[in-house]
Amino acid sequence: MVTPLATSKRPLVLFLGDAPTTLEESKNKPFYNAGRDTPGYWHNEVVTQLGYENNHLAMNMIQCVPKSRPTGEQINSCYTWLEKLFQVYVFKLVILYGEIPIRRMLGVSGSVKPFLGRFYLIEELGIKCFATLHPSSLINSDAYVKTMAKHIKLMRRFLKE
Repeated sequence: MVTPLATSKRPLVLFLGDAPTTLEESKNKPFYNAGRDTPGYWHNEVVTQLGYENNHLAMNMIQCVPKSRPTGEQINSCYTWLEKLFQVYVFKLVILYGEIPIRRMLGVSGSVKPFLGRFYLIEELGIKCFATLHPSSLINSDAYVKTMAKHIKLMRRFLKE
């Protein structure tokens, strides 16, 4: 199990990923940065460019490294504690990194591409979300790095409001 990483007692931004890697599990840190070819490096880039290094919470929808692609049952069982988290913290923005959080939080199926780069209000939880690429997709993809740069501009503008 990988413990969520909070950089303050009242984080304003939640970065929500898919599931931890074996490296993240061994270090007990979501988005562990072991160099440019890891999701942690790109996650840190996003956090830094948004200016929330000291005011965020980073975690994964699935807390344990799955043996294979996470099942709907695993995702739903992990969602219960996530709902409790939204009762404890008031986030200005929840950043949905990739397929699993986008599908579960927005209640969609199929390709998540049409949902990327947009803000969503989840009324029953009272949270504002932004759907974006998972940091792992930025590894070795200049096109996705450029897409993420556009997404960062949108998120930064929203966070400054």
